[in-house]
Parts: sequence; structure tokens; C-alpha cells
Amino acid sequence: MKYSRKWALQETKIGFSIPVLSKSGAWLGAPAPKYQSRNTSFLDPMNTDNKSIVRLSPNAEGFGDTPDELDAEDFSSAIPMQHSHSYWDDDEIGLYIGLWDTEAMVEAGGSYACDEFMWLIEGECQIKNNKTGTVDTVKAGQAFVIPRGYDCQWHQSGYLRKFYVISEHPEEGMPAAPSVEGIVIPHADAGLAEVAGGG
Repeated sequence: MKYSRKWALQETKIGFSIPVLSKSGAWLGAPAPKYQSRNTSFLDPMNTDNKSIVRLSPNAEGFGDTPDELDAEDFSSAIPMQHSHSYWDDDEIGLYIGLWDTEAMVEAGGSYACDEFMWLIEGECQIKNNKTGTVDTVKAGQAFVIPRGYDCQWHQSGYLRKFYVISEHPEEGMPAAPSVEGIVIPHADAGLAEVAGGG
């Protein structure tokens, strides 16, 4: 992720909360973010006060009612049924937080367009490194990051549901090389140096 801002996950009974920081390090919340979701009819039902805490639910009200509009060129497989629920969309800073699901599918390979943190709620996926052919498997309950510019391909053998946090600042182009050549899977028992690749 390009922004070197600190944030932490706080587990709750229905999901988790993410304190959101702006690029300058100030808490976001006032004024309210610009919501520009594909499915605006059920935006952010749990964050009624529009403060800095975005509360995520794996069973958001209305989730799954309206399928996403997809392009065939984005897939190497048949077009799957997918749904998105946006909790936070801010085009000005390129920050997007939400819930997403998909049926079995294979995305078209290529450089990943953003830095994306994901927490798998249900299912598992395989992320193939297009340069080496190495495949990483991520399962429900695990979190991982795909760095912007990583040349990869998403393989999905069954249903998957995830939370996502995307950083895609509009003024930043595609890097010449990703910050990490692979996905990053943090482990709860790993020290910070190990997660950052230092040990």
C-alpha cells in the first residue's frame, strides 16, 4: 500500500471494525465520505453516524439482491455471478471498503490494478503468479494482500465471500514493479519483521 498509515483490526461478534485514516493521517468522518457504489440502495447500514469507524458485517442487509455488472474480457472463464456491498467509497483518495462474493471463476491474468487487503469469510481461492507459475492458496479465516502491479491470476473453484480494503489513489500510476513479488499472508503468531519480509 502506498500510504504508510497505521490501522488495526478489532474483532467483533458480527465482523470487524477498521479505523480509517486519511492520507494526511487525520481521522476520516467529517465531512462524510462521497459514497459512489454500484449498489447504492443499501450503502453502509451499520455506519449510521458516518464517523471514523467503518463497521463491517458478513451478512449486510440487501447483500446479494443485485448482481454486479461484469465484462467478459475480465475473465478467462464464463462470467460468474458476483455481488458487492460498499461500506466506504472515496474516489478522491482512492479508498474503497466493502463486502464481495463470487461463484467459481477464473479472472483474466495481468498486473493487479490496486493494493488490496482481503479477509476471506467463506470459501478459498488460489492466486497464481503469472511469471513463476507458483500458486498460493488462501482459505476462509485468513487475510492477505495483493500488491498493485503484481502479475497474477485469481482462480476460484467454488463460492467465496470476503471483506476488502482497496487503495487505488487516482494520481498514482502502475508501479514498474510491485512492492512485493507475491501475495502477503500475515500470520497471527508471526512477528512484525516476519510479516514485512524481514525474518
